[in-house]
Amino acid sequence: MKTVVILAVCVSAFLGARSDAAPLKASSEKSTVLKTVRHQTMVGKVTAVAAADAKAGTRAELALVDANGRASTFAVSGETAFYTRDWKYATIGTIRNGQTVKVTYRVAKDGMKEALSVSVVQE
Repeated sequence: MKTVVILAVCVSAFLGARSDAAPLKASSEKSTVLKTVRHQTMVGKVTAVAAADAKAGTRAELALVDANGRASTFAVSGETAFYTRDWKYATIGTIRNGQTVKVTYRVAKDGMKEALSVSVVQE
């Protein structure tokens, strides 16, 4: 019986303390939500390969046309991984016009497609 009385006193004290507290208000601060970076892929024939030229201020780019005739240009950086058909590491210099490649990329805030990896599918 003592236990029940003590428990009832504790519960009522807790509820009473809560009712005296200031009501909770919705926060006006914006919460930070992490966006999921979605990687996309494109398979197509290489139509142009441009190496970076620091003097001219140009960056390395790779242009493709897919099977439906859609053309896309991808920015290539030092972080872009290149692979041969047998999955050996390669460089942008090993990619040639006419090859079929698979590009895994993400779209940057400025809308530019950034190549994450480029792998040769067919010579």
